[in-house]
Amino acid sequence: MKHKIMSCSFCFISLSCSSITSNINIYSVVNDPNNKFSYLKESIPDWNDSNCYLDFSFDFNKSNYKLYSLSKKEEYKGYFIVNNANKVESMYVGNVKPQNNEISSLSPIFADREIIIEDENNDINLINATTFHEPPILIDDLYETYYGSFSNEQKVTGCPTYFNPTDYMCTPTTFAMLISFYDRYSYLSNLYWGLLPLNHDDDTVTVDNFIKKLADEYFETVVTGTLYKNIIKGINNYFLDRGHSDYQCYQLYDFNYYKQFINEFKQPAAVSIRLAGESDYGHSILGIGCASNINGDRFIVSHYGERDLKLGDYYVSSDYFKWLYYIGEKD
Repeated sequence: MKHKIMSCSFCFISLSCSSITSNINIYSVVNDPNNKFSYLKESIPDWNDSNCYLDFSFDFNKSNYKLYSLSKKEEYKGYFIVNNANKVESMYVGNVKPQNNEISSLSPIFADREIIIEDENNDINLINATTFHEPPILIDDLYETYYGSFSNEQKVTGCPTYFNPTDYMCTPTTFAMLISFYDRYSYLSNLYWGLLPLNHDDDTVTVDNFIKKLADEYFETVVTGTLYKNIIKGINNYFLDRGHSDYQCYQLYDFNYYKQFINEFKQPAAVSIRLAGESDYGHSILGIGCASNINGDRFIVSHYGERDLKLGDYYVSSDYFKWLYYIGEKD
């Protein structure tokens, strides 16, 4: 079954940051686990020196960025990364505070060597589609929405959380999470030999071996990353080997398609993003949702992390979106 892809425009109330005020003091909510997450997201439009602390600034690819955190008594709660134009590039909510010598762990857009982009007209089949191919049917509904006064988001919960075991296996790690998701929550059988854990640390050896198997046998990943042309070929061969020749990987190029896929099918998808300041390198992440704020800024909600930091969900500016990869039925 195919679903029509809609090209949408989005309208937001336009308010300047200086005109937005909050009646909630950040220090009164940080101890409430139900409030701290939503408040961090809602405070994006009116971050300022009174409710955010500037940890440090850093240069990446000839551009300067500032990292602001919300904290209380040295207990870390989350951060924003802001560029020279005071635009929020990404944000993260959690209790682990990155250090200024761990730039690659601050956000997916600051990761080091990852996918090599070849000439976009060489062996890359961009799909200028008007329809989605039906993805696998899920057993459980894991879709959640959040609407606040400053922001909104829609995302898929319960996704596997795996960590890139090297600095060049982002694509195999992303698709390992996607395969694990479908193996656990869909009617597709035999996608893995048993059941992969939800969390990497629950069985590190098994998850590491699976990621490396995808890297070596399917994506032809090398120390400089994974070629874009090998992504679709690799995942299609994996599904074929597991007895699911009726499904394959599709590629779309617009953030609006990604947003529509999340909201219509309520499933995660693999996303390629361009790295900050780079035109020749990209990075793979598991897209689990989308978010918007009152200023009209749009974000990819992604699952990503470095093993030692045990990071969780990031909110990456949609400006870095490059391609969407999803699993759908063959014609």
